[in-house]
Amino acid sequence: MTITVFILHENLSQMLLRSIITKGCFVFISLLITAFPALADKEKPWFSSSKMFPTLVFNPMETQVSGVIGVLLSDDELSYDLFCPVAIGFHKAIYSTEKYSISLNGLIHSQFGWREETLSAYSGYKRSLFNIDFVYGVEFTYKIKDHILLRFSGAHRSTHLGDDYILLNELRPSGYWKNDPSNYEFTSVTLSHRYSIFTCYERAGMVTRLETVRKRLELQAGFQIDDLQKNHWKWLVVGIDVRLL
Repeated sequence: MTITVFILHENLSQMLLRSIITKGCFVFISLLITAFPALADKEKPWFSSSKMFPTLVFNPMETQVSGVIGVLLSDDELSYDLFCPVAIGFHKAIYSTEKYSISLNGLIHSQFGWREETLSAYSGYKRSLFNIDFVYGVEFTYKIKDHILLRFSGAHRSTHLGDDYILLNELRPSGYWKNDPSNYEFTSVTLSHRYSIFTCYERAGMVTRLETVRKRLELQAGFQIDDLQKNHWKWLVVGIDVRLL
């Protein structure tokens, strides 16, 4: 008779546990998104099709479908001739009442750059992938008044520099993909209040993971005008978003 004993190193067991939890959350969220659309109903508390907290259009990390064509300035120099962030996000209410809502959300956020490269191997203009982020989390929205809403959220953000960026900038340190300190978990609270056609908001966020290269505290504020009360302007949104790390 042969007896085989498996001994897992503590770090390996932690890695396996984290992988199981991450994949389990992904499968659970996927099932909720794909299996329950038929149950969506504004009149039902479970899996409601309505969204209580307004979409903050100019917040780049809001769970929405968006795209931007712009330029990027760094140290008073034009880093990219064109800088194009794009995002695909989802939001799904799990349980909602007139006073509060519990929801799941997720976001795939990518950034593309277009600039002239000076390296001999990559000379000329290149359109390359700068990075891609994956965000998924849960949020709780509470209605203080009809025009004042408070949102608490927590999420995991997985950040990956694109292969194009790594190759073009010769970033290939030893063990680069073993442990990415750019990945982190964060929590935030956002206050939204509406006055006439103005929706104003303030947000405070905190990175909760201890070992990270990210700035720990984040402050954000902005406003948007998404109801100009004119039929031919109904798709126009005007606003501003300011973030401080």
